[in-house]
Amino acid sequence: MIGWRGGAWEPAERMYRFGSRIMPLVTTAHFPRHPSQHYWPELFPGNALYKENNYVEYNNAFSYATSNPSDEQLFTSISKAIDAKLAGKPVDAFHPFTVRDWYESLARQIEQASGEAAERGADSAAEWYPTNVDFKMLAGISRYHARMVCAAWYNDLFEKTGDGVAGVKAYEALTAARAVWRTLSDIGSANYYHDLMFDIGTGMRRNGTWADRIPGQLDKDVRTLKDALSKAGIHDVSEGDPLRYCSLADPMTAVAKARLIVPGVARAGRPLTVTVQANEFAPFTDATLYYRHMNHREKYQRLPMTRIGDEWIAEIPADYVQAEWDMVVYCAAHIFGDSTVMLPGMSEVESDFPVKIVRTAE
Repeated sequence: MIGWRGGAWEPAERMYRFGSRIMPLVTTAHFPRHPSQHYWPELFPGNALYKENNYVEYNNAFSYATSNPSDEQLFTSISKAIDAKLAGKPVDAFHPFTVRDWYESLARQIEQASGEAAERGADSAAEWYPTNVDFKMLAGISRYHARMVCAAWYNDLFEKTGDGVAGVKAYEALTAARAVWRTLSDIGSANYYHDLMFDIGTGMRRNGTWADRIPGQLDKDVRTLKDALSKAGIHDVSEGDPLRYCSLADPMTAVAKARLIVPGVARAGRPLTVTVQANEFAPFTDATLYYRHMNHREKYQRLPMTRIGDEWIAEIPADYVQAEWDMVVYCAAHIFGDSTVMLPGMSEVESDFPVKIVRTAE
């Protein structure tokens, strides 16, 4: 940021802060291929809406909806979330629409910060143009995935229930995602090599650019979905507006004003009390505490929390609080019957992490 004067460094710092979260979020919430060396999220649009349309053939076992997250404890596939919704049984994980909202929020934060930085003179610095291009690409990738989450959600619902309204929404979201990817392709073609390569010696070399994925995957998805709608008697469909955020009035996106209160330090051999403070905006029907030692060996332990007034309380047993291990703690609370609120979440106010870390002392 040399030469950035007039306060341009502050919005530029926000560009880095929000931009640095996008690739970790993409690979955490949508991880279509293991091992990780086979996934190129900066260039791959994730899995296709229909698995047979995947641009990369070795991904053909999964669609966008059925692809698992890399963190299967805190996140869930779109297909599993749909199954849970239809069964009326909430999944104790971040809902796909919550992830969608994070994608859109990150894209908007980057674009807002970019505009502010330019207004404050950052565009006069030599490094501004390539920096801004990189962040435009990141914002576009994030916005694309926000729309693909909608497309996959409604298409999975359409396939499992025959709901024509969901099918139309899937088409609008999918075509909006394709339009966002076209913009990405235009920026990429104008600023990067036309034959990028990803190869780390695994014997599976990947070449290409963003433009390749449009006819090779996205156009195929649009045709397949349109055919499925036609077979269902739905012929009058319109392409979605890529600038329109696919925010929908769905109770699953409800933000509960609740806080997870966990002591920062626990004493070995003593029970640890964990509290969720709720209020009228968080009418929880029940809440569950999840916790484990920070050794990556153990599965999470579960404790039902007890309601006392506006609080939900649970106590981690004394024999589990051991000096040699710190602990990871989070809570899943249910609201509106089939919705889950994850605490502490990842809001700017409460926490940058989806869990609380508790240090253990003698």
